[in-house]
Amino acid sequence: MKGTGLKNIIIALALCIPVYGASAYNHPGSLEERLSALDAALEESGRNEETKRLRISRLEEKYEEAGTSPEQRYYLGKSLIEENMSYDFDKTLLYLRRNLETAESLGDPDKTDESLIRLAWFYASSGYYYEADQILNSRLSGFSSSSPNWLLYCLAQQNLYNEILNHSEMPYSESGTVAKAERYTSILLEQLPHDSSDWVRLKVIDLLAKQRTAEAREVCEAALDLFCTQPRLHALAAYLYAILCGASGDTDEMTSWYAVAACEYAGLCVKDNNSLYLLSTLLYDRGEGERARRYAEVALRNSSEYDRNLRYGQVAGYLNRLEDMERDAERERLNHFRTVLAVVISFLLCLVAALSFLVVMNRRLHRAKNTLKERNEQISSLNRRLSSQRAEIVEANRVKEEYIAMFLSISSQYIDKLTSFQNDVRRRISRNQTDELLAELRDAERTGRELDNFYRMFDDIFLNIYPTFVDDFNALLSDEGKVSLPKGGGLNAELRIYALVRLGINDSTKIASLLHYSVQTIYNYRNRVKNSALDRAGFEDAVRGIGSFSV
Repeated sequence: MKGTGLKNIIIALALCIPVYGASAYNHPGSLEERLSALDAALEESGRNEETKRLRISRLEEKYEEAGTSPEQRYYLGKSLIEENMSYDFDKTLLYLRRNLETAESLGDPDKTDESLIRLAWFYASSGYYYEADQILNSRLSGFSSSSPNWLLYCLAQQNLYNEILNHSEMPYSESGTVAKAERYTSILLEQLPHDSSDWVRLKVIDLLAKQRTAEAREVCEAALDLFCTQPRLHALAAYLYAILCGASGDTDEMTSWYAVAACEYAGLCVKDNNSLYLLSTLLYDRGEGERARRYAEVALRNSSEYDRNLRYGQVAGYLNRLEDMERDAERERLNHFRTVLAVVISFLLCLVAALSFLVVMNRRLHRAKNTLKERNEQISSLNRRLSSQRAEIVEANRVKEEYIAMFLSISSQYIDKLTSFQNDVRRRISRNQTDELLAELRDAERTGRELDNFYRMFDDIFLNIYPTFVDDFNALLSDEGKVSLPKGGGLNAELRIYALVRLGINDSTKIASLLHYSVQTIYNYRNRVKNSALDRAGFEDAVRGIGSFSV
């Protein structure tokens, strides 16, 4: 296999990511039996998710306990990362970042390196190639092969370059990326245990790239036997084997093994489940349109919940094509009905039965038109959802850019102030002016001025991003509760609190920390404003929607 076909297979292999959990893996042999097992697993997915969420909740409670030591919190964070991987994108990223902070606070270089590497791996797998590259090739430049995290580092590097090759259209993806990916693949194949899932995956990729499909199938068959009691690894091996069956032209076996992988991933509560989407495309080609649509809709819902934008766009596009093909088929059926009807009427014009037949055909035609109308409405709804998400992404990028500029400006100012203060301290110490220096350090007004500067900068940036915020905010309040701007400009306390709510910061404790208010003060302000709202129950949701794009 050469050219585009081989590249598509390698891309599919690159999408194989480790998953976490447990499920049954005793699958019957025939395709129909395996599809029935998959249907049952999808039906059970709700209960499995409840169990998984309970397990995550208990870990989070332990993580947040006051008596939990940093060391314990680090390992609890690893457990939470494993539980949320391929299930909840945001929580996975949250605990990866928290574990990095914990490792740094412990002063443990090995834990810090491990946390950085795992964060880089996750960034690369999620399409954040620049962030992953910054960690691996800037922050961890010159990483030593003597480190206990060496193989983990090589896995992250290989994953980064493989993802860039398979998904990125950026210019730097052509500058030695292939050689880098091959280098780390070679290192890993030499040093990884041959009974590990990473070795199996990389070995299959390597053999397939060299067009040694038969050897790759032998490796995968051995892995299926080796991992038969480990659902997570067995699912990965089944996914790989399905791809290899496809490379050999065995479409039936490929479909069957995708069903096995999708079934086990469903039992494991994996949201980022590419096998289910690929299975749907194969079933549609086999003429099982209803089942294909059902699987594709589950895959789309899972991708949306996980926030895997790459996968979501892929599945959504497939569903649109599915709708188009079904619509064309429907038109063909309608044309066929019309032809048959014309023939019947022409030959049986004098017969009373022809009238009855015409009524039946008209009823069928009406049902077909209703079905077509429903399909069009579904397509319109999906397009509206996609448009809304694109608009939200544009808005989020705009806000991010504005606040990055704000951060850089504040940081630069405070570096200048710190430098000036250091110079002043040195000068006074050299002149034995320690009493004056201590007096200035005790000056509370200095802190107050800095806080005022912070408020002023925050107000200016926020009002620049959301110039109509005050008017829109007051529109949600009764006449008696409307808020006026201070004479000096900027925002008052109430507006500043709800500005942070608009930015997605809802926790009163966090707001109090950012604004240097007490938590009770924050509660008082929020309650007072909500009591003046026209719709108290939906007030804060309405605030969070101020300035958003509408579809």
